[in-house]
Amino acid sequence: MDTQTPSTQPKMLFVDDDVFFLDLYSRKAQQYNIDMKTANGAEEAFKKLDAGFVPDLFVVDLDMPNITGMEFIGELHKRGLTKTCYIVILTNKNDSYYAERSKEYMVDRYIVKATRVPSEVMEELLDLLKSGKKTPAVV
Repeated sequence: MDTQTPSTQPKMLFVDDDVFFLDLYSRKAQQYNIDMKTANGAEEAFKKLDAGFVPDLFVVDLDMPNITGMEFIGELHKRGLTKTCYIVILTNKNDSYYAERSKEYMVDRYIVKATRVPSEVMEELLDLLKSGKKTPAVV
């Protein structure tokens, strides 16, 4: 067995208000043997977390109603949920303002949806998990 390969199935929580992307990435996760839960918005994501799902990685869209992606990530920090997990923003905002702002939230990757096909995104997420370079977040 490759020592780089995790012995357990990686767990992800994909948070977006676009049902098309939730479905697309859910099917992609199955192809990559990833335990991915999806949440249609931040409120649903918090319900899954409160029910005990602990992901290794969060994938978060920025544009969501009620609670934005940045607000969601801020709440994850307050709850202490990001100390050892990765945070990836997957958004259509191809704007340096948001990319720079994501650094304030200690986001591990900022990916623009339109620049990558889903299989490339999944490969990047798996590479991030395999890197083992997550440093505990201090907020």
